[in-house]
Amino acid sequence: LPSYQKSGGLYWSSTRGNNTGMNNLFLESDMDYVNPTDICNSKERFAIRCVAKRPSYNLTVTYNTGISSVQVDGSVVQNGETISLEEKSYHSITMTVDAGYYSYWSATSGTISSNEDLATAYTMSSDNAILTANASYIDTEIQNLSSNNCTATASRVRDNRDNHVYIIQRLADDNCWMMENLDLGRTDLTTDLTPSNTNLTSTVTASTFNGWKDLINSRTYTVGQLLPLDGIDSISKTPYGTVYNYCATSAGTICTESYTRDMTNDICPAGWRLPTGAVNTGEFAILYSKSEYHSYDKMRAPIADGGAAFALAGQLDSYGSASKGSTGYYWSSTHGPLSNSTGGNTLRIEKSSSAVYAGTGIIGSVGNSIRCILKS
Repeated sequence: LPSYQKSGGLYWSSTRGNNTGMNNLFLESDMDYVNPTDICNSKERFAIRCVAKRPSYNLTVTYNTGISSVQVDGSVVQNGETISLEEKSYHSITMTVDAGYYSYWSATSGTISSNEDLATAYTMSSDNAILTANASYIDTEIQNLSSNNCTATASRVRDNRDNHVYIIQRLADDNCWMMENLDLGRTDLTTDLTPSNTNLTSTVTASTFNGWKDLINSRTYTVGQLLPLDGIDSISKTPYGTVYNYCATSAGTICTESYTRDMTNDICPAGWRLPTGAVNTGEFAILYSKSEYHSYDKMRAPIADGGAAFALAGQLDSYGSASKGSTGYYWSSTHGPLSNSTGGNTLRIEKSSSAVYAGTGIIGSVGNSIRCILKS
């Protein structure tokens, strides 16, 4: 029997909301409520309002070496394939990129929401168009970078351990920073971590490092643990990357529950290291003190807007990943207060209070993000 008559209205759309339901428009008069993306089981019976079709135009999708595949609205489109789309229609587009490549979208007409995001949206133009997924291989290795190669203009380098590409830049504190969170361990390494490719004095085998992921549910501080996080921070426009406990951050060199020494070995690339984290004199504190970054908004602002682009990746705690999108914690090489000597100092960026804290002590069993700086 009909329900909600005179008090509510539901209208079907053509868009799938999830595996069992479709999006609909929901109106509720008593609460003066409108939800244009409500989801209901497709077995329900709702009203229908139709819209006239717009003219359709051809979209040809192309991509070059380094792009494994392209999808439009979840369906794979072959290189050179042409599809027909309505004028001014909105579509999700996704590319899959090979390791070691920098990629971006371009189009002869129409609008791309974010050119450098792997997954973004495209609005069809009022004409035939070509949509291209571009890729170029990054030759410069982060391990072989000299100080002269890092400038105030953002550039891209490749980590030779897993071919992951990072953005680097010299900031106002005169340090060269990784402008994205370390992501080592997202995929299994095929090479050992050695003093030639990692900030270490002795080798950690690839099998040992890869094995740390398998122990992620134990939350044991005496074992290195890491957790790759999916997604891109909505403000900084940088990936969440991977979070690491203190044992993993130190590449297995500091894995006890009590210590009073700073970290000298870590999983930053060779030639790079963790920032120092003293409350007033550490490199996190000095960076935050600069006028260019001295606010929550400036620390999170994207590279294109002159910010430090810190992502709120959250933490790995006893319950798994938490606070993604609301808080960012970054390990330093400086041990925490002697009264709490089971962890290290961090940079903490908190969305709820719009605050930045440089020098917060955190226990070593939790997992935090890593931003490395180039050794001087």
